Amino acid sequence: MKILTKYIIKKFLSYFLSSFTVVSIFVFIINLFETANQLAKKNIDFSTSLKTAILQTPYFIYLVLPFITLIATIMFFSSISANNEDRAVYASGYRRTVFLSPLIISSLMIILLSIFFIDPFVATLYKRAENRKNEILSSYIKVNGVYFMASDVKNKYQMSDVYIEDESKKFIIKASSMTWNDDKNIWDVKHGVIIKDKNLEYDIKISTFESLEVSSLPGTDDIFIEKLNDANSYSIYDLLIRALKLRRLSLNPVYEFNYIYFKLAMIFLNITVVLAAFIIAQTSMIRNKSISISLALIASLLMWSVLIVSKRLGDLELVSSPMILIIPHTIFISLCAGIMYKKRMI
Repeated sequence: MKILTKYIIKKFLSYFLSSFTVVSIFVFIINLFETANQLAKKNIDFSTSLKTAILQTPYFIYLVLPFITLIATIMFFSSISANNEDRAVYASGYRRTVFLSPLIISSLMIILLSIFFIDPFVATLYKRAENRKNEILSSYIKVNGVYFMASDVKNKYQMSDVYIEDESKKFIIKASSMTWNDDKNIWDVKHGVIIKDKNLEYDIKISTFESLEVSSLPGTDDIFIEKLNDANSYSIYDLLIRALKLRRLSLNPVYEFNYIYFKLAMIFLNITVVLAAFIIAQTSMIRNKSISISLALIASLLMWSVLIVSKRLGDLELVSSPMILIIPHTIFISLCAGIMYKKRMI
C-alpha cells in the first residue's frame, strides 16, 4: 500500500509540475503583452514592462493554482486509465478511493505551501511591481479611550487641523498641527487650545498654547495605518494584522476579513478540484484528454463564479466574512459527495 501511495503521489506531482510550467509560461506571455500595452501608453520602455511582468506573474499563477491542480489530476487519471493501471489496481482488491487519498494528501501539501510560503512571497513581489507610495488612512479613530481626528495626514508623523478628545470628555485638544518627535517619543502640538473638565461639568479650564509636548498619547504605530490601495499586495498574515489593528482603532475591518476568507476559499479549492476530477475519472470521458480538460475548465469557472459571488455578498455585508469560505465549499463538497454516493464511487 505504501509503495502504491508513493507511486500515485510521485506521478501526480510530475503532472502538476508539467502543468505548472506550461500555465506559467502562458500566463507570463499574456501578462507581458498586457503590461507592455498599458505602459506603452505612458511612454515607459519595454525593460520596465518586462520587470513588472516578471514581478506580477507569480501572483497571477497563484490565483490559477487550483486550476493547475485540476488539470494535473485529470492528466493523472487519464494516464492511468489509458495504461489500464486503474483496472490492475482494482483487480488486486483495492477500492476506487485508493487513488483519492494520496491525491488529497498532495493537495493538502499544496494548501499548506500556499498559506505559509507562496502567499507571502507572491504578495511581496506584487507590491514591488505596483511600487506605490504608502498613504496613511486619515479617519476618525479611537485608541485607548482617546478619539483622534485630523483633516489631513501627510505621513505617519504629521497631522494638521487636529481634534483629540478623551472618551470621558475630561479633556479636548484642538490644534493646527501635530508632529511626532521620534527622538523624544513625544508629540509636538502647535497652535492650539486645551479644554479640561476634571469634574465633567463644573470645573472647566481653557488654555491656549503655541507649542506643547505631549507624551501621554499613543505613538504613531498605535494610531496610523496605511490605506489599502490593493489587497493583492498583502499576504493573509499581513491582512490579519491589519484587520486586528483596525479593530483596535475602532474601525471596521470587514474588507480585510473578506479578502482573507476569499484567499482561503481560493486556496482550499485545491482539495475540491481533486474531488471533481475523481468524479470525472469514473466516467468514460477520462480516456479523452481534450474532453476531460474542457469539462474541468467549465467546472473550475463555475467554482470561481460561486467564489466571486460569495465575495461580493460579503463586501455588501449581506453575509459575514467566514461565509465567503463556508458557503462555496459547503456547496462544492456536498455536491461532490452526493454524486459519489449516488454513483457508488465510494
